[in-house]
Amino acid sequence: MKIGDQEKQNELRLSSNDSPAEKSAPEVIIKESDSNPNPTKKRFGFAAIILLAVVAKLLIWPAMQTAFYEFKHRSGHGWDDTKAEFQKYYEDEYKKFGSTLPVKYAAELATCQSNSYVAWLNKSECRRYRISFITSAAEHERQTAACLLSAGEAEFVKVNAVDCIKQTIPNKWSEFESVYAERFFKALKDDPKTSRSEADTQRLSGCIAEKYVEKMTSVAAKTGSDCGPINLAGVDLESVLNRPSCSHVNMEREIPQFAHTCLAQITTTAH
Repeated sequence: MKIGDQEKQNELRLSSNDSPAEKSAPEVIIKESDSNPNPTKKRFGFAAIILLAVVAKLLIWPAMQTAFYEFKHRSGHGWDDTKAEFQKYYEDEYKKFGSTLPVKYAAELATCQSNSYVAWLNKSECRRYRISFITSAAEHERQTAACLLSAGEAEFVKVNAVDCIKQTIPNKWSEFESVYAERFFKALKDDPKTSRSEADTQRLSGCIAEKYVEKMTSVAAKTGSDCGPINLAGVDLESVLNRPSCSHVNMEREIPQFAHTCLAQITTTAH
């Protein structure tokens, strides 16, 4: 057999035994054939990669984000991510109202108000997101404020707060005992004629609040269930928490009597 014939047979044998992985050899051949790469081509290759990355960062990714947030906005969920933020804000604020609202309901009131507020925002047509390379943060804030003002945010927030108070806090005098104790404590503490310790002042104010609640609960029982600490017909915070119509007793005379009785109790207990 001639050498040329032997080589042809070997080539046929090798080609017939190639595996699928081995049949990808053209890639290897291409790599090996580029034994002397052109530096200019490499530079252009890296430049193309960098340019693609810049385009992706400046155009493609923002466009994808915008499309995503616009979809959330149009589906009525554009403000959902802010719920936890509003929840914390309202809860912190309600905890400052110890002499107005029972602090123990701060979390429930905050949940009620934040849920309703976010639901309203989702229907307001005001967009939460902004396209950073088109609108600055300051301009977006201005546009959002103008949109919310036009949508009637201020009126909604006021009504929402009142509604949540009516829905969350039971209309019972006992629920507000801590509120009255805080009010009496501040009044006693600011009285220049007294020199009691803070602990004694707290005990005295707590006792007065307890007797005040007992009296008002008795008044409510006589006048009907409509007499409570919350005015369900009120339209703002002041009117909701102002119930002079059901106070059928002279509290200006009653409270000093409560204070006198409580002071005697505290003095007896201390000795």
